Amino acid sequence: MTDPSPVAPSAPFGTTTATAAWGDGSAILGTPFRELVATAETGGRVVVLAADMPVGEVVGEHTHADEDQINVVISGEVLATRGDEEILMGPGSVVFVPRGVRHSLRNAGTEPARLLDLYTPGGFERVFVEAGARSLAADGPGPR
Repeated sequence: MTDPSPVAPSAPFGTTTATAAWGDGSAILGTPFRELVATAETGGRVVVLAADMPVGEVVGEHTHADEDQINVVISGEVLATRGDEEILMGPGSVVFVPRGVRHSLRNAGTEPARLLDLYTPGGFERVFVEAGARSLAADGPGPR
């Protein structure tokens, strides 16, 4: 007999599940990214980041040697490339980019885009932490 209870099983790794709203998460200073689910929370399996992408913003073509990437558009319009493909993404669109495949993103819309970025295994957020630190150092002292 199956359990008819609507209660979900307990979260893995002894963590507590929570609901997040847009804008929640830990800011990665000097970048448009926020960490919603930290690598440590998933035992290193994945990191989930949120980003607000300004109109016209371009993430140039690049590859990841060690991480798979998933982009989810929450709002706005984003043009993604994956290898030789061009994919116009709107709200609810999801693109999977396997490690080793060149890809890029561009906000092709008329409003800022909101995206979720998932990287597996986790740890790729370090790239953004380092880039943000370089950006803040280049801007010099002062309020942020």
